[in-house]
Amino acid sequence: MRLFIFIISIIALCEPSFAHDKRGKYNINASVRGAEHIVLAQVTDVSYAMSKGDNNSEVLPHTFVTYQILRVIKGNPRQANDKITLRFLGGRGNEATFMHPSNYPLFDVGDQDVLFLRGNARNACPLLRCGEGRFRSIQGLLYSDKGHEVIQTKRQEVDFGKHQPLADVMTHTVSKTTIYLKEAGRSSEGPPEAELPVGTQFKTDAFINFVNTKVRALYPPEVLDKWPMIPATDPRNPFVVKPLRDVRSRTVRDFPYKPVVPPTDADRLEQQRYDQNQGNPVIK
Repeated sequence: MRLFIFIISIIALCEPSFAHDKRGKYNINASVRGAEHIVLAQVTDVSYAMSKGDNNSEVLPHTFVTYQILRVIKGNPRQANDKITLRFLGGRGNEATFMHPSNYPLFDVGDQDVLFLRGNARNACPLLRCGEGRFRSIQGLLYSDKGHEVIQTKRQEVDFGKHQPLADVMTHTVSKTTIYLKEAGRSSEGPPEAELPVGTQFKTDAFINFVNTKVRALYPPEVLDKWPMIPATDPRNPFVVKPLRDVRSRTVRDFPYKPVVPPTDADRLEQQRYDQNQGNPVIK
């Protein structure tokens, strides 16, 4: 009986209305800047653990997803082929309960994704804007976390197209239980379906090259060579989380590109003279 309740509760929490998902242009430039790391990686393990309830922290289930990095797009190139473990709020709790926050992805061993990472071991979801920070590579083509085609428009922008109810998107194994997501039917009420964008669905390699070009325009190789590693997490180690609170989402402003360039010898000399003059202007 508990197993039956467990299956039903997961479906109720996880069933999204795919047909009515909001689609729109994706600000790829802001995402490249906002992500701490961008990688192509494959899931090798999914496990669960509970946080500790120390110092007013909350006891909550978490999911630990281990990825094998296949390619580093933004980050330290020495992490290529490393394994990283990402910690997500939600997962298998006590007995037959499963917590699944809205907009959080579900993962299966073998999934291959382009990940825009931010705040692993700090944030409840270590992806940039959570579900939006995961692009799924399925049979060489790219999809959003919920299965919308990722489109390259004629203006070289990223947009989302038709939803495809692929088995990899609609079927998941959660704690040895298989669940099936359900595509909602089209309602006669409500706003009309957004028009599909004009363009071509990204192939995975083409998307990686597209993003890589933007990364290289912003970050020279000598900067990336010194880039911090992706923080590590381990479900075997005790961990605490801060009490949950509502955080208003902020709109990411689209600033123009400005490459990150390391200081030159002249810059360092000018800063040294500025410090020696106790903040007075340096006369050249």
